[in-house]
Amino acid sequence: HELRHRRHWFPRYVGQVFATFAGDPNRGIAHVKGHHLDLDTPADTDTAYRGELLHTFIFRCSYGAYAEAVSSEARRLRQLGFSPWNWRNVTYQEVVLLALPPALCGYFAGGVAAGVAVASMVVAKALM
Repeated sequence: HELRHRRHWFPRYVGQVFATFAGDPNRGIAHVKGHHLDLDTPADTDTAYRGELLHTFIFRCSYGAYAEAVSSEARRLRQLGFSPWNWRNVTYQEVVLLALPPALCGYFAGGVAAGVAVASMVVAKALM
């Protein structure tokens, strides 16, 4: 978590890679540019509502993190004069990172290992 708050690119990238194993490589953008600004407001998807069920919160939090990351990256790229569909869009890197652990497990150890990798990422995300 704290690695994602650093100013230098390397600790932030390491934090992103570690979060990938929990199925959450996009959390850095949404957490810093969304949660820290909108803390405990209806716009904050990282804070559970009182009485909200865990699986509902996980879905809402995950969807909100991706939505925040996509809109934040589009805004950033437009400010730099690029299209949101430009290859510099960090959300593309996040999708590749998310697919990489199961793909590598599947390639080196077979389909069952890929399934175990996906299941472990889902469980880790639920425990975060």
